[in-house]
Amino acid sequence: MHSHLPAARRAMLLSIVIGAAIGLVFSPACRIRYVTVVGPTETIAAEVAAGLKLPAQANTVFLPLTHVKARATECYRVKRLTVRRRSPKEIVIRVHERQPMAALVSPDSGYTVIDDEGMALVRTDTPGLLPVAEGVVGQRPELGRIISPEALSLLKACIEAAEQDGMDQKLRLDLSDPHMITMQTADGVVGKLGDKHHLRRKTVMFGRLLKALQDQPGQIEYIDVSTESAPTFRRRARN
Repeated sequence: MHSHLPAARRAMLLSIVIGAAIGLVFSPACRIRYVTVVGPTETIAAEVAAGLKLPAQANTVFLPLTHVKARATECYRVKRLTVRRRSPKEIVIRVHERQPMAALVSPDSGYTVIDDEGMALVRTDTPGLLPVAEGVVGQRPELGRIISPEALSLLKACIEAAEQDGMDQKLRLDLSDPHMITMQTADGVVGKLGDKHHLRRKTVMFGRLLKALQDQPGQIEYIDVSTESAPTFRRRARN
């Protein structure tokens, strides 16, 4: 009989520990009382916090962090985020906001800013230094929606290539005519790229030719690289 006492005591001790743990898990000590949202701006942090809507009795043990993450990413301006437990009572959400890539000219008025994934982020009347693109969308894109992959691909090809030569700020792109896509630099030089094929390569060629020609006298009006094997250019007439 004495040989069974240690096992019985161990079982009793184990049941006490399990009971205490369960009691702790369901006690107010593990209830989420603080949610800290850290973001690049107060606006995006407040927007994410407002959309969480955690259950009233949510605790840091049984509430999966994936649930919190899914709710937080419902804000379309969120690029990615991390969620972690800081303590039994607190979780911390760190937000990385989507960054603007270009401003699309809306057919009615104003601009719609998109990021590098084509997500429509915000309306504006002042695109600032962003590249401005016309003829990308047939109608003003709905905020929180992504533009067509084909349109995004053409746009990114031009902008990313222009960045290589520092031409992307205040760049104006016109994709209205699929047979003659054009761009205009902040200095007013027009690049005639031709059709939608090899846009990245033709944009790079335009930038290199522009740099070479700027070292010579006279202002450049346009550079035509639509025929890659035989690019042409014209200087502005002197007054």
